[in-house]
Amino acid sequence: MNSTKAKKAMKADWTRFNKYLYKYWKIQAAVIFLGLVTVPLSLLNPYLTKLIIDKAYGNKDLKLFLILAIIGGSIFVFIGLINSLNNYLSRRIKCRVNFNMMKDMFRHLQALPIRFFKDKSTGEHVYKISEDVSSVSDSVCDTLPQMVTLFPRLLFILVIVFRLSWPNWKLPLLATLLAPISCINPYLFREWLRRTSRRAVEKFERIFRELHEVFTNIHLVKALGKEDYEIKRFEDSLTERIDFELKRAKVLTISSFSSSVLNKVIGGLIALYGGYHVIKG
Repeated sequence: MNSTKAKKAMKADWTRFNKYLYKYWKIQAAVIFLGLVTVPLSLLNPYLTKLIIDKAYGNKDLKLFLILAIIGGSIFVFIGLINSLNNYLSRRIKCRVNFNMMKDMFRHLQALPIRFFKDKSTGEHVYKISEDVSSVSDSVCDTLPQMVTLFPRLLFILVIVFRLSWPNWKLPLLATLLAPISCINPYLFREWLRRTSRRAVEKFERIFRELHEVFTNIHLVKALGKEDYEIKRFEDSLTERIDFELKRAKVLTISSFSSSVLNKVIGGLIALYGGYHVIKG
């Protein structure tokens, strides 16, 4: 039941946030198109490398080697230009979406009743408008292009791998079957990272709240000689936030290490299987 509610809430959030992209669908379409263009181009290098090793090196053909090297260099430069244009367009969308989200967030806060502001500090509102909105806008703008280009990239990779390995289809099939195992690690650490990140954000909001209180009432702090007390309170808040950041860094480190080990194991199994068949002729 909870899982169903969570999925419905995620779907509602997805619909609500993506309305900000509809205004810029032309630029978004250009970003997706450029991303799709780079998919096959970025996967040509392994095939060019194969031709250089098998044909140019094998036959000591300098002319073919130069032609393939020029083609590879041209593709590299062309991909760089496309990625630069893509990054610029993505940044334009993020700036505009961030502006609209901040504007709507501020309007929403202005429309809330006065009792809402009694339980929340100005520092928390400032943090939400500045930091939280920026994080959400970046996520909204990046998710759609990544989702659209992911599946064509996987398809091209499979086609190239099977084409280069044919008629030995067993090795790429083994790699394809083992590849989903690498997705287990991020799934296992997802909830842990989410909780840790949420606590770190809460601590950061608390710091903003305390800073606002201090600077709003700085004349009282000075009059009562509470400077050392406020410094100590601020340092304690920073220490708590750093503790959570270190916990998050620990989780990320463990996740990265386990993911690296898992990928190395998968690669090792593929190499062992391929090496066995090479030795057997």
